[in-house]
Amino acid sequence: GTNKETLVLLNNSVPEFVGSYEEKKELLSTFITSCNTKRMNVTSVESKTLANKETATNPSPAISLISLYFHNCTFLCKPPNNGPTFLMPMPNGTLCDKLKNRCPGDGSCATPPIPAC
Repeated sequence: GTNKETLVLLNNSVPEFVGSYEEKKELLSTFITSCNTKRMNVTSVESKTLANKETATNPSPAISLISLYFHNCTFLCKPPNNGPTFLMPMPNGTLCDKLKNRCPGDGSCATPPIPAC
C-alpha cells in the first residue's frame, strides 16, 4: 500500500546521514511545522477569515520530498489549496552532510575551511 511507498520515498529522498527512518520522519515533521508557521505569518488581515475557514477543514502544507536541498539547507514548501510554493531555510542545527556539519539557519551547509598545507 501507500505506507510502503511513503517509506521508500522518504528513505530515498532524505540522506542516510540524517539517521533512522524515525529521525527522518521527525525532521520532515519539523519542516512541515516551519512551512505552517511561515504561512501563518504571510496571511494578511484580509485573508484571516479565509484562513479560519481553512483551519476548519484542516488542510496542511506539504513539503516536496524531491526538493530537499541539504547542500544549501533549504526545502520547498507546498501550501494547501494549490498556493504558490516557496523555499524555506532548514532549521538551525539540521544535519546537512555526512561530515556531521549543520545548517546555520540562514545559509548553506557549513563546511569547515580546508586546512592549508
